[in-house]
Amino acid sequence: MNKAVLIVLLFALSVSLAFADTDDLLLSGEPIYYGEEQFIQRINERCEGREPVGLVLTGGSARALAHIGVLQYLEENGIVPDYIISNSMGSIIAMTYAAGMSPEQILRICTSFDLGALFDISLPFGRGLLATDGIESLVASILGEDLKLEDLEIPVMIISEDLVTKRQIRICSGDFYTVFTASYALPVYFTPVQYEGHLLTDGGIANIAPLEVAYRYGNNNIIASTFYSGKNTDLKNPITVLNTAIDIGKRRQGVKEIMDHPEAIWIRCDVEDFSFMEFSSGSVMAEHGYDSSSQHSEELEKFAEFAAKLSDTTIDLREVYQQKIEKAEDRWIGQSHLRLHSPVSYASLRFENNENGLLGGWKYGMGNFEIFAGAGFSFEINSRYSYFRPKAEITLRLWPTSRSVLDLDFSYLPWKEFFISELFEYAVLANPDNRISVGEAVVWAGQTKQLSTRLYADADVKIGKTGKLEVDGGFCMLNTTPGLELKAAWSSNFPSSVVGYSVNADGYFFFGPEKDYAVTAQARLFWRNMEFRPTFAELVLMSDIRLGVFAQYSYARNMAGTDVIAGAFISADTNLLGLVGVPADLMLGWDFLYDKFYFALSLGK
Repeated sequence: MNKAVLIVLLFALSVSLAFADTDDLLLSGEPIYYGEEQFIQRINERCEGREPVGLVLTGGSARALAHIGVLQYLEENGIVPDYIISNSMGSIIAMTYAAGMSPEQILRICTSFDLGALFDISLPFGRGLLATDGIESLVASILGEDLKLEDLEIPVMIISEDLVTKRQIRICSGDFYTVFTASYALPVYFTPVQYEGHLLTDGGIANIAPLEVAYRYGNNNIIASTFYSGKNTDLKNPITVLNTAIDIGKRRQGVKEIMDHPEAIWIRCDVEDFSFMEFSSGSVMAEHGYDSSSQHSEELEKFAEFAAKLSDTTIDLREVYQQKIEKAEDRWIGQSHLRLHSPVSYASLRFENNENGLLGGWKYGMGNFEIFAGAGFSFEINSRYSYFRPKAEITLRLWPTSRSVLDLDFSYLPWKEFFISELFEYAVLANPDNRISVGEAVVWAGQTKQLSTRLYADADVKIGKTGKLEVDGGFCMLNTTPGLELKAAWSSNFPSSVVGYSVNADGYFFFGPEKDYAVTAQARLFWRNMEFRPTFAELVLMSDIRLGVFAQYSYARNMAGTDVIAGAFISADTNLLGLVGVPADLMLGWDFLYDKFYFALSLGK
């Protein structure tokens, strides 16, 4: 009897679990809302009885920068949306605009800051390939540390997807920066974000153009889209095939919703031929968005008759934001750093800035302090000598003021010796085009017990439309032997031409009984193409490609003779997802000192 009862109970339990799974499956098509009631209330309060105007900003990665031009055109023609629905990259534009920033200010952030430097390569140990603390800290330095989605000037709804419930999450409330980071958390590339028990990822992976939801709140809707044509993609590459396969579903659903609502004003931004990685083309895309909007001037005039206008509060906020943007620019240009919005800790991969090298390790940062501990190798690849040598490093970095940076570096090279270096640098003058700084550096080498110190000043100055002058020089000492160092570089393009040239020279001279000196000079003539930006597997973007000829002259006190090398070179920036860039330079030529073929490859310098 007891055995029969047990069997019945187990059967009932299995049936109930089966139905529970079925219910979860059926619910996957039902979205989950956070803050919708307050969202509707805010729209009603904003409209005061008139018909609301809604705006949908689609995803599209870098192409979504076209939305900046759309917003600019709408504002100029008397239209400020009463609510905004967005996903993916469109949410970055939507959220900053809803917080009160002007289209011009948003564009300024996207173009005056090196977006690539705001992202860090992270090792995929429980996270994505790119760390986002830089972009989050930039926005927080302007909009403020504590900000809620429900407190923004314009009601905004962010569409995300949940990896836990497999359901769409529509967010109108909560911590601004949590939702901000979740909105563009493209799987694999960025880390999914925890929110109310969900694990959020980019909402654009399921539907790039969520127009249908906008009709829950009003019948006067504008949608700005940034689809991708994919004309020149290599469909034989497996990564491209995967990206294209994902794009089919989200594009199809987005187009369906647009076609289901022909009454909506569809601003189809003319950026569909741009790669999703072309973040450096922000100004161009914004212009395309503006021009595409102007083609709907007659339709938009009808909305302008009853749409909201800029409020005095928003105008006042923009004045405050303007000052904060200038302060953030000053700090960024002065030290390439922004105070971290929140503590960060993750495995990081970095290229050495001053040599060929790659290090993997752990990074921890908080406020104006950062520590990195890692190991890797340094390398040199050329026809005279090539090597790969292991290296371990601990770096402590502190930014005492908006213009200064202090580095303390401990390096161990098993093949050679132990180094301790300290660097302090202070930016005297900093603006987008010119930077002058002074500093001092100390390096102690363990085995040889050599102590070198350096007091220096360096300057990067823009001259004319294309000219750039870089000068670095100072007083140095090697133990008790004094010396001087000087580096200078000039580069420019010929007027109205893609042909450019550069000249650089560096040298040192140590005084004393055993004089030592060396000088090197190099000249380059090159063809530079800023428009040609090939991509590989929709993962790596090549930019600032230069192809030309070079001649190099070197002479030192202990050399056998004059060293002359001449030949051709190609250089470019290789950018992961169009963000994190690594310079690459390949030189091929003839070595006249050793009378043989010469080649040299550098990465990260």
